[in-house]
Amino acid sequence: WVYNVVNPDAATNAPTILGVGVFLTILSLSIVSLRFYVRSRIVRTVTIDDWIIIATWVLITAPLGVNRLVETRWGLGLQVAADVPPQNIPQSGLLQYIGAPFYITSILGFKISAIFTFLRTAVDLTYRRVIIGLAITCSIFHFCFFVAQLNLCNPVAKQWDPSITDGKCLPLVTFNSVMGSFVLLFNILIMLTPIPILLHSCFSIRKNIVIGFSFLLGIIVAIAQLMKILSIAAQSKTNDHSHALIWSIVETNLGMVVVSIVPLAPLFQSFLEKGSIHSLSLS
Repeated sequence: WVYNVVNPDAATNAPTILGVGVFLTILSLSIVSLRFYVRSRIVRTVTIDDWIIIATWVLITAPLGVNRLVETRWGLGLQVAADVPPQNIPQSGLLQYIGAPFYITSILGFKISAIFTFLRTAVDLTYRRVIIGLAITCSIFHFCFFVAQLNLCNPVAKQWDPSITDGKCLPLVTFNSVMGSFVLLFNILIMLTPIPILLHSCFSIRKNIVIGFSFLLGIIVAIAQLMKILSIAAQSKTNDHSHALIWSIVETNLGMVVVSIVPLAPLFQSFLEKGSIHSLSLS
């Protein structure tokens, strides 16, 4: 599977990366598509938060998945550094460089979509200002993360070309650990944002179950980011970033699912109403 590999039996995480990536990408595509169906056909209102999550999946998440697939062909997942063909390193590094901005934009996309969803239901002016402030702060951080990620080294090509011996780079593990900690912080803040709405609202049992399930998935997304940070810390010892990449796949795709669960609530109501009508007709 890996180009130019000398040892065909070299230990690799590529099957795990591909399996997790394909499964979660199909899952997120299914949920996002179902969300668009509910909003366009049942609710009959497609708002900006729906368009943001759709655009994020089509323009960011899908290309990122393809990037990871191609990267495994150039050595991503190989457990022993000696098994990585030296001629593969520039191509593999370039693919990592290309994929990083897609990842950053993807995690920003589902956060902003969630924030716009909260704004649709928020009534209190002060609370709306807090949400807008969070959106601005979150966007500024991810923009800075995006720019810094593209300029980790001077010259830039030093990030993927080991033949460049002059210049300097920021410490990669430290940078990613610090940025990952801020990403985790924003994940938690956005997950806690709708609590004031929930405390002052009376929802049906069905909708409370949907919201509870969404919170549970949100906790899993936060755990995935935490596990990624721990994997990055361990990367300095093993020189293998495949585990961190697996957790980033979990984070981006489950993030899409989390922010699309609550908008699916009308779907269950529609099924229940159709079921009741069908039962009544049989009676």
